[in-house]
Amino acid sequence: MTGYSFRANILSVKDITRRLKTLRTQRGINQRNTALKASMPLNRYWEIENGYRTPDDKELEAIARALKCQPSDIVPSSQEVMTNG
Repeated sequence: MTGYSFRANILSVKDITRRLKTLRTQRGINQRNTALKASMPLNRYWEIENGYRTPDDKELEAIARALKCQPSDIVPSSQEVMTNG
C-alpha cells in the first residue's frame, strides 16, 4: 500500500508538469504571463511547472484560471494514475 502511494505521487508530479507545460504552450503564453495571471511569483510557477514544488489547492485553482481550464485538467485523478501507471 505504501509503495503504491509513493508511486502514485511520483506519477502525479510527472503528469502535473507535463499537463501544465502542454496547456500553457497550447494557449501560446509563457511562464511569466501565466504566473502574472495566476497572481504568483514567477519562480513559484517555474518550480511547479518543473516539478520542484507541488501546487496547493489555492495555487492550482489560480493556475487553472490563468490557463482557462479546470484544476482536473492539470491534476490527474487517482483513477487515471492507476490506469496509466
